[in-house]
This record gives sequence, structure tokens and C-alpha cells, in this order.
Amino acid sequence: LYDQTAGNNCTGATCDLTNATISQRPAFTLNCIGSLPCMTFASGSSQRLRSTNAATSGSQPNTHSAVANSTNTGAAQSIFLSAGGGATQINFRNSADNQAGVFAGTNLNTTATDGSYHAIQGVLNGASNNAISVDGSFVTAGGGANAMVGTLSMGDNGSAGQFMNGTILEAGAWGSKAFNSTEAYSMSANQHSYWGF
Repeated sequence: LYDQTAGNNCTGATCDLTNATISQRPAFTLNCIGSLPCMTFASGSSQRLRSTNAATSGSQPNTHSAVANSTNTGAAQSIFLSAGGGATQINFRNSADNQAGVFAGTNLNTTATDGSYHAIQGVLNGASNNAISVDGSFVTAGGGANAMVGTLSMGDNGSAGQFMNGTILEAGAWGSKAFNSTEAYSMSANQHSYWGF
């Protein structure tokens, strides 16, 4: 995955997500959903992508977005994470099966059925006004005030494992932008339309 900001938000260069160790890369799977490809993260592995350079300007508000499918009914799994500033992430089941969450110091969770694709928007907009949207259903509550800075990671949480088990179709992050409920719903609708789920 590559940084489309031309390196404006990372130290030294872009925030591209890579992995020099081939065995630790997720598989690129063709025809994953219809004729479209995905990244497949294998069960029990340490597959992940990370940025070489640290994101530098991620104070809230910001938004994480992904289309993903968790095939694991057990441990917590990180979809997308920033590992500095106390960490921010979107994830599957930090506390229970069939859940997705957004984290910026504490988790805000909502329902996301295992074994199905979901359009997930994690909105970080102040400790008492964070939100998680799964498939257009928007839930607002706490969630912490951590910044989206430091190394960016996909497929694990950077230090404690939480390896993804399933597939990721797309992911993105927007600094200085908190999706409102209309924008989160529109993003979800666009993702559902494009990927056909």
C-alpha cells in the first residue's frame, strides 16, 4: 500500500507500507471477491505491512477506513494501526467475537459478524466524540484522544501481536479529517458498491 500524499506526513519520505521479509507479507490473492483481488493474512502467522518512516502530524481529528473480513472467532486482530502517540487503530473483536472497534486509548466496539466483509470507518474526534461505523451504522461514544503518529502498520498492532486472520480489500487514513455520519455512510456505500458485497 502506498502513501498518496507525496510524503508530506512522514519523516524523511513516504508512509508506504511494505515488508522486506517475504514470509511475513500477506498473500496477494486474485479473484478474492468476484474478480477483484485482496490481501490474505493467514491464521497463526506474523504477516504484516509497516511503514519505514513515522507519520508526524496525526493529532485528532482523523479517520481510519478499511474493507475487511475476519475469519477468526478468537483473539483481537488489528486491521490498521499507528504505533506512536499511544496508538490508534481499527480492529476486529478487542473484547468479543463478532465485533469491530476503533481505538485511541480505549476501545469503542460495535457488531461486525465474523466471516463476512465489512466497510469499517473509525473516526477519532476527541476523547468523548469518537465513532465507529460498520456497514453504514454509526455509533458515537468515547474512545480516547491518542494521535495518529509513529510507524503505521497493517495486519498487526506493532508490539503485542493481534495478527489479522482474514482478508483486507482496502484501507486508508485521513489526517485532520473526522468523517461525520453522512460521510461515513457515503464511504461505506461506495465501498459496498465497488467491491460488490
